[in-house]
Amino acid sequence: MKKNPNKTAAEQSIKIFYNEDRTAARVVFKEQGLNDLQLYGNKLNGVSYQGVTDIEFNTRQQRMYKRLIYGIENIPKAELQTIERKERERIVARHARAQEVINIYKNEVMAAFCDRIFGKIFWNSPIAKEMVAFSSDPEALKEENTLSFRELGIKKHQIAGRLIESGLLPLNFFQLSA
Repeated sequence: MKKNPNKTAAEQSIKIFYNEDRTAARVVFKEQGLNDLQLYGNKLNGVSYQGVTDIEFNTRQQRMYKRLIYGIENIPKAELQTIERKERERIVARHARAQEVINIYKNEVMAAFCDRIFGKIFWNSPIAKEMVAFSSDPEALKEENTLSFRELGIKKHQIAGRLIESGLLPLNFFQLSA
């Protein structure tokens, strides 16, 4: 088979000419199959080579999310000067509460990961069972967790879901429009 630069693409198909006599192979895309490929990727040997990226928030959702995550550091200085003192205090208090909720969530994710490891490796050890029991202690979950979201595999929509559960974001947060 000889390499031939004679290739054409149409709206519903691609024609590739293989021979000098211009015999062509026509591949018709099925619209639903192409959409599934773009959204969920191709699974070869059970491994997805293209996946859905993290949910992107619209501008309104992004603003609400950032106010909770970053507090007043995220607000431009010009806008910060126009905000009343009580509103600034409210933003700071909600930011502190959001950080507590996020820290507990990060510790829960870390504890679940460690519990799986200890449960598989040291399944018969009484010390490991005691460590697993300690990791679910509410006081242990309040310890400061310095690991990043990326290191723990936590996505934005998971954090937003936890903030919704705690009442810091509205219940219809994911349905809000810009």
